Amino acid sequence: MTVDETVRFVVTALEDLTVDYAIGGSFASGTWGEPRTTNDLDLVLNLRRADLQAFTNVFEPHFAIGSDALSEALESSDPYRGSYMTSYDSAFQVDIFLLNRSPYDLEEFARRTRRTLLPGLDAWIFSAEDTILRKLAWYESGNRRSDKQWNDVQQILHVRQGLLDENYLAHWAPELGVAELLQQAVAEQIESEPEK
Repeated sequence: MTVDETVRFVVTALEDLTVDYAIGGSFASGTWGEPRTTNDLDLVLNLRRADLQAFTNVFEPHFAIGSDALSEALESSDPYRGSYMTSYDSAFQVDIFLLNRSPYDLEEFARRTRRTLLPGLDAWIFSAEDTILRKLAWYESGNRRSDKQWNDVQQILHVRQGLLDENYLAHWAPELGVAELLQQAVAEQIESEPEK
């Protein structure tokens, strides 16, 4: 399967299984900003232990699944505990994170929105604001070295200029420890805009 075919398969399978999910990472930022090439799909799943066997049955023929890690993650309270699946047909990877029950994670998941991910394929995507906040958090946790994360934020700020919920960003950025980075990103975006 190509990358697009793999993504279509994953989204369709999750919806057939009625597993609540949201897509983040580069696919989300590409939806709100500028698309870029990526070799993974970031998913947050509201997966219950009762869903695990059906989930495994659907995906195991097509992916190498870290099912033990996924099972352990279902029992863990670690908000960043995750697992992954690698396609047998390519090196494309699906990174799975289970929905954490912190106030922000629940709010973020509740704000996911239905968007066109690929031509003819609608999917649940994290909001533009939450994608910005998560990208900044990943940038911070990576010692501010990932130009990709920073550029993704800049692209969303540019494309969604005037459409973002600034009050929401201002509320959650301090909670996530990225208030300074958000101010810096907004300031850089303003400086980069041509004068009218």
